[in-house]
Amino acid sequence: MQRRLTPLSSLIALLIIAGTLAGLYGMALRFRVERENRRVELGVEFPEISSLAQFSGISTLSALQQFHQRDVDAVIITEDTISSLEATGGVRTSTVAAPGGSCTMVKVIDPVVQVRILKALQLRGITLKTGDTIPANRKPGHTYFVSSPQVPAFRTAVSYYNLRSIGIGLSPRAVELAHQANMDVVARVGNYPGVDVASARRVLDQLHREGATLVIFNGQDVLGFRGFEKQVAALLKPNSAGVSPTGVLYGEVEFGKQHGNSTLAAALKGAYIRVHSIQAAEMGDMTEPAMVERFGLAARERNIRFCYIRLLTQAGDNTLQTNLQYISRVAARIAHGHTWDGGAMAFGTARPFHRIHEPLLVRAAIGLSIAGGLLWLITILFPITPSLAYKILPFLVVFCSALAAAGDEGRKLAALLAGITFPCIACVRALPIKGSTSSTTSISASLAYAYRAMVTACATTVLGIIAVDGLLASRIFVVKAEQFMGIKAQHAVPILILIVFILAGGPARVGENLKAYCLRGYKRLSAVVQEPALYWQLGLMFLGLLAIAIILARSGNDSGVAVSPLEMKARALLDHILPVRPRTKEFLVGHPAWVLALALHKRGRTKLAVPVFIVAAIGQVSLLNTFCHIHTPLIISTWRGGLGVLIGAILGTCCFVVLELIAKRVTVDENNPQTKQPA
Repeated sequence: MQRRLTPLSSLIALLIIAGTLAGLYGMALRFRVERENRRVELGVEFPEISSLAQFSGISTLSALQQFHQRDVDAVIITEDTISSLEATGGVRTSTVAAPGGSCTMVKVIDPVVQVRILKALQLRGITLKTGDTIPANRKPGHTYFVSSPQVPAFRTAVSYYNLRSIGIGLSPRAVELAHQANMDVVARVGNYPGVDVASARRVLDQLHREGATLVIFNGQDVLGFRGFEKQVAALLKPNSAGVSPTGVLYGEVEFGKQHGNSTLAAALKGAYIRVHSIQAAEMGDMTEPAMVERFGLAARERNIRFCYIRLLTQAGDNTLQTNLQYISRVAARIAHGHTWDGGAMAFGTARPFHRIHEPLLVRAAIGLSIAGGLLWLITILFPITPSLAYKILPFLVVFCSALAAAGDEGRKLAALLAGITFPCIACVRALPIKGSTSSTTSISASLAYAYRAMVTACATTVLGIIAVDGLLASRIFVVKAEQFMGIKAQHAVPILILIVFILAGGPARVGENLKAYCLRGYKRLSAVVQEPALYWQLGLMFLGLLAIAIILARSGNDSGVAVSPLEMKARALLDHILPVRPRTKEFLVGHPAWVLALALHKRGRTKLAVPVFIVAAIGQVSLLNTFCHIHTPLIISTWRGGLGVLIGAILGTCCFVVLELIAKRVTVDENNPQTKQPA
């Protein structure tokens, strides 16, 4: 066992210390970058402001200024299309007979708009032919644009059906009003047929000339899908000064799922701004407090730096004031808290996170910690000899260090290894084994034993946390362009190893060699598989598997399992009471079960403690998993994990004390002759 391998234990400790120091360096770099970017920008749509102003009897400029006073710093302007101009009466269309078919005549009311359409179509690479008048021999399927005699007419072979959805740039009036209100312009433009690098650059350059600083792509595709996403990314990628070649930055909508977004985001390597929005369809089913809470959590806990806010339904006597109050509540929620608990966010123009310059040598050094942890786990699970351990160690060191330094995929695999190894060590070392500790009749002594075991386990898990966060200390993980690999495996594998370890008979006995240990474990597992099961045992097994399946399904920020309304209310309450809401499966399940299991074990109730301890393993696994969400600021994860341990320990203490009082009362009643029923 480990106690006999003193020289080896020292070497393992040195490897883990070296890797941990390297991991702490990476975490420090990440923490500094997160602290430097705590500014959130609020944006509202121009059409909604314009409509609200009209129904409120004030000018659009006045409405914009009032929203600007409530910390709204951006106006979101969707590019006009020929179709939108048609809907507002800016153009009129008619179908005209042509030899062999028909064509479309587009009458543009304003000559300025005619020129605007002409330039927009040319920017997008559409072939046009201009002339003073429309020719008599019109061609079928063509589209003809005509305005006043002072502006030349033009035509194209592209049908009106295909032209009507193509963007023609931002509304000059909307841009002018936004600038008068001292607000940033955020453009929404769509992809278009025939897009190439040259036309994409012309379109983005034009957006910058029109005053846009940020672009959020409209529709189902990003600009350049399919085939030119990487080239478009090069046009949007900012330099060290934060300026892109086209002058505009990319706003990536969280949960947007646009075609081509993953390729574009990966090519940008995190040099973009995360945007959060609530779709209009979602807003119909949400209360105002829920929407306010959602924006607050997005900015504070998921590194969202631009909040795309749609206004409330225009109902009531004073819709302008209602929406101003709504914006104020969103801003107050984002600014809530203090810098020491991750709150007190500032407002202003959004900017990307700085790049985290973590040397490759640092990541390779973190691999030493993982190698040491793996060997540590092997020596706990198997009674290997020191000579065998020394033979395994060089392979582990080379493999883990090379993996940690081998690009993004390599370090994600190394992080997964760390995420599985250290929580597994924490749980296996604390496993309640009959005879491993002397029993006590004191409740306080039992709880003290459980607390010491919990502190030791958490310290072991923290070693894994440092390795994971040190490896993934990169901007691409901070903005979720890349994510921790194997989030569900990190949950399940340590628990499965623990269960198999228990069923196989636990640790090796004194003097038992590796061959005898494996043979004994095989026989124990075979006996378990062949042993008949009672219905209640099958029922408990089914409930246990169901619980693990639910936990796995709920893992991750965008899991497919919906949260119940009651739990949402409980979460919101905890968010307001505590600096940061701890994870439910930690403070309500895993950590209380840990205290309960180890305290029961110290009281001599090991048979009951073991199944409770399997549940307790969820706490350590989830504690590390909390820090696997790199897009959550480090300070938030630290509060979340720490509060989960503290509250969980308190709840576990309460459970143990209550159970002991009940057991004591039952024992007293059984020993009291007056309480016994007559035969």
